[in-house]
Amino acid sequence: MHTKRSEIVSFLKRNQKVISGSFLFGFLSIISSILIPVFLGKFYQLALHTHSTRGKIFDKVFGHINSIEEYFLFFGLLVALKFIFDYYQKFFSGISGELFSKEMREKLFAKQLITPIDIHQRKEPGMYLLRYSGDLSSVQNYLTKGIIAFLNDCLFIIVAILIFALINMELTLIILISFPLIFASILLLNKKLKRLTKKIRNIRSGNLSFVSSRLNALLTIKVFNRENVESEKFKKGSDDL
Repeated sequence: MHTKRSEIVSFLKRNQKVISGSFLFGFLSIISSILIPVFLGKFYQLALHTHSTRGKIFDKVFGHINSIEEYFLFFGLLVALKFIFDYYQKFFSGISGELFSKEMREKLFAKQLITPIDIHQRKEPGMYLLRYSGDLSSVQNYLTKGIIAFLNDCLFIIVAILIFALINMELTLIILISFPLIFASILLLNKKLKRLTKKIRNIRSGNLSFVSSRLNALLTIKVFNRENVESEKFKKGSDDL
């Protein structure tokens, strides 16, 4: 039996290189994002001769740098690497999403071809068309944002908390205590958003089906002068959306 989980696991196994590339560059992008404020702390240490915690972390990781020119060389390299990591993370993530939606599109079409006629005729053909266009962007987002980006974000939070703990343990504890409240709020909002998204998708499919049926019957509409009537009907569906 095919389930959502089995489909995703099967896809991940068949496309390990692309998925691994997305995770790898996502991880490197996270590390570079965390290092940027550490570099800025070192800059203030060099420019203003202060002794910030971030500057001390920089010294522990990269060693002592006393020259501002040498600092800017390293900082420029970090920014360039950050750009490269972000580019390839988005590139591999985009390829993963396209491959995933491609497989789902092909399986969907094959499934619809073997659907019994009486079941298929319960809906207008236009109701099925959206599944090959806009709806598959949701399938891509489920993989790229719902799984890959989510895991990268979790990793980012873990690494950031470790850095915060080195800088300020009290602040870190406050953040950890607030996490359950934040996650509960997000969970409630996502449940509400899921219902709303389903309603929007159904209305959009209905509007597409309406346009498809009316364009197929364009000659009849013109013969009976129903242009204004049909336009008003579509406007109502558009207002609902």
